[in-house]
Amino acid sequence: NQVVIRYGNSGKCVTYGTTNGTQLQIWDCGAAGKLQKFVLAAGGILKLASNTAKCVDAAAALTSAPAL
Repeated sequence: NQVVIRYGNSGKCVTYGTTNGTQLQIWDCGAAGKLQKFVLAAGGILKLASNTAKCVDAAAALTSAPAL
């Protein structure tokens, strides 16, 4: 199942790019051309719906947004 991560009731959703190391961003939900669907895989791994070979990875010190 695909999921969209919404930021409260703000109308904003987590958006991603497709290049390794790209930081996640917050955009309007349903914004044209924005990739906002994820797949929650076994073990709680969050993968990109557009390419399930890629997953979300948190930066070591979490000093910035999580990246691909």
